[in-house]
Amino acid sequence: GYIILSKVPENEKKVIFAGYVETADGRPVESATVYDNNSLVSANTNKYGYYELKIEKRHPVVLQVSKKDYFDTTPPLVHDSGALQN
Repeated sequence: GYIILSKVPENEKKVIFAGYVETADGRPVESATVYDNNSLVSANTNKYGYYELKIEKRHPVVLQVSKKDYFDTTPPLVHDSGALQN
């Protein structure tokens, strides 16, 4: 018997998670690390608190946010539809 593998189209391989990290009073947090424990993909926030991660769809995503002098946080994830995912 043969096993035939089909390539995944480029636009179906990764999903982009992007957003802002802010303090409780709404100030942007620069140089925070946002990472996914499952895929080991990470990014640092810019001076506006913005981050962007490209993660392969085959991994369940659990984001963590960390920064020196702050508590580590696991934020809820929101799909484009507005539905929460955790």
